[in-house]
Amino acid sequence: MLILINTRTLTSSKILINTDSDVLDMFKLNSKCTCIHVYASLLNCEDNGVGVGNSEVVVSESDDEWSVGGEYQQDDSLETDYDPSFIVEEERHDENNDELSDYEEKHDLITFEHFDEDKVPIYFDRGMNGKLFVYEPNGKVKLEIGLLFVDVDEFRAALRDFVIQEGFEIERIKNEKARVTARCAADGCCWRIHASPTLDGKTYKIKTYNHVHSCIRTSKNSNATSTWIANKLESKLKADPNMSYAIMKKRVVGQGLRNAVTETFTYAKHRYCCNHLLNNFKLNFRTLLLSTQFWVVAMAYNEFVFEKAMDKLKQMSCEAANWLLDPERPKSMWARHTIDPECKSDHVTNNVCESFNSWVGDDRKKTILPMLESITCRLMSRFQRRYEKGCGLENITTPKIRKVLHITMQDGRVCGVTYASDDEFQVKDGFTTFVVNLRTRACGCNYWRLSGLPCKHACACISYKRANVEMFCDNAYTAKIYCLAYKEIIHPMLELDTNNKGGYGQIDPPTLRRLPGRPRINRMRGVTEGPAGPHDARRSNTVRCSNCNEFGHNILGCQRDQTKKQKKLKIRRRNQMNDASQESASSLNGASSQVTHEFGSN
Repeated sequence: MLILINTRTLTSSKILINTDSDVLDMFKLNSKCTCIHVYASLLNCEDNGVGVGNSEVVVSESDDEWSVGGEYQQDDSLETDYDPSFIVEEERHDENNDELSDYEEKHDLITFEHFDEDKVPIYFDRGMNGKLFVYEPNGKVKLEIGLLFVDVDEFRAALRDFVIQEGFEIERIKNEKARVTARCAADGCCWRIHASPTLDGKTYKIKTYNHVHSCIRTSKNSNATSTWIANKLESKLKADPNMSYAIMKKRVVGQGLRNAVTETFTYAKHRYCCNHLLNNFKLNFRTLLLSTQFWVVAMAYNEFVFEKAMDKLKQMSCEAANWLLDPERPKSMWARHTIDPECKSDHVTNNVCESFNSWVGDDRKKTILPMLESITCRLMSRFQRRYEKGCGLENITTPKIRKVLHITMQDGRVCGVTYASDDEFQVKDGFTTFVVNLRTRACGCNYWRLSGLPCKHACACISYKRANVEMFCDNAYTAKIYCLAYKEIIHPMLELDTNNKGGYGQIDPPTLRRLPGRPRINRMRGVTEGPAGPHDARRSNTVRCSNCNEFGHNILGCQRDQTKKQKKLKIRRRNQMNDASQESASSLNGASSQVTHEFGSN
């Protein structure tokens, strides 16, 4: 293929380039010029000659079909891989005339003033310009125009992860090695993406991308195939080849939940509830002793106590300790000593949610609008009552905090205090020694740092100095902050008129899909909660089979190989049932004969 070079210098000329020597002659001819603009035009190549015409180069969506010469009729249904930005290669000027920084290159500048309409300037290295694709730190996939991929397989894998992540189905219009074009499968949705190779023929690049969705997120996705799940859990499956489907689902969903919470609530701290974690723990380890030790491990305030409790748990059951330390449930998500001290809360359960559910009561059974109206009225009244209560407080802290401090002060009386300096103390608590600093509000037990309230060691030091213990509490527990929390007013609203459509027209409820079976009324209870309502507590809910020594059934319902004892019990039970049926039948026959005799005598 021959290339026609049009050099825009002081004397405009056109040079036909056949060999490398022609290129050298071009630069010799324009050696006195400080800047050379090069324009390349592709010519039709025939067997015995070269046809030179007013040609233009058009790249179709297939990226491997080139149309040379003639007019090109653009099809709106196709994507164009040709980038309309014209890149000009310039020589460097003197440093005094250089207006660019040391980190920029002059070929990044774009000018249009010398271009002819029938010439297409091409800068081949520019085709690789873009950002290399990498996963986000939280495992998320982010797509944008100009993103580069190693090959088509990496792009397809990233597209699959993105579709599953965002919760929508796609329709692949083109899924070839030369191009991949996909759109959202929902009717009327305008989400669309197109990617194809760059000039090297292998590196993939996103050429066009419309990220706007007009459809609803779906909970099911056909792209989450068994192969995709196996790739995500490859390391786990190698460690545990017999991993069950339930565990796979839990790990995939759990990872997605952690990422979603981290992305949605940027500044919030996401942790596990130890009550729910204990329920899962009991599914594998039912011993009461292990459950008790679980709380000792989870409630430890510092690393030393945590490791000591974990060592004791390993002595009881190494499998239980390994279950707690599994990377799928990192200790930073449930152990108390890993709580962020800025939260000033040492809770390891979500009992506050259960309290709210109990407080709402029967309002949960109402429809959406009446339920929201009832909850709003409850909160409106509660905020006002607590604000009035806070305005009448005379102490530094709230009454509940004062009760907690009073108990802590009593516990601190048994501690031995050694005065070191103005604010530093050494406290002896049994056989353990703690260092307390009142100025930095720190103690070796770490309780003060996590909760914001002085521990018993700090209270002993405060009593030694005859100071007010309320002065050493965090500001979050003061009466002033209490009033600020309930200062805002929930204003009353007019009666909710469900017939007021506003400017949005008729708003229909979501389509109701009736599930098979009877609708559920009560919530799903945990495995350790037992049946709802009053029940007979005289017999334990745990039944052990005498045949296989497993829980949940007796010997009559055992599915293992039947033993002689089991067969004898079944035969005895069958004989008893037969004897009972025979006795009932004989009694009925005797009664009928007696009735017949009396009727005949009469």
